[in-house]
Amino acid sequence: MTANGPRYVSRAPRLSLPSWILYRPAGDVRWREGRLENVSETGVLFHGAEHVKVEMAVEVMMNVPPEAGAGTSVPVGTSLGRGRIVRLGTERSGARPSFAAAITGWETVQTDPRRI
Repeated sequence: MTANGPRYVSRAPRLSLPSWILYRPAGDVRWREGRLENVSETGVLFHGAEHVKVEMAVEVMMNVPPEAGAGTSVPVGTSLGRGRIVRLGTERSGARPSFAAAITGWETVQTDPRRI
């Protein structure tokens, strides 16, 4: 907050990219499947079947098509992001819970994601 009121920081542009995503707590060997809602250079919003906690370090992996990577630092192709969970979404009846993860770094992955 400043003397003139609250200071707003602009968010990174979000790209709606409904597709599959793999996620896991950092260091875990087992990937979980989720459904990606949107992505930006600084984060992802996705739905998953297994809960993760706020502040938990996570890894996410997804396929980023060429048109989605244009104008962002998210690598095209199979991309691995590392970060932490920053927010949990409200659950609707019968819906998978949603998770927002702040991603601190992206890299391109050349191997089968289930073997990483």
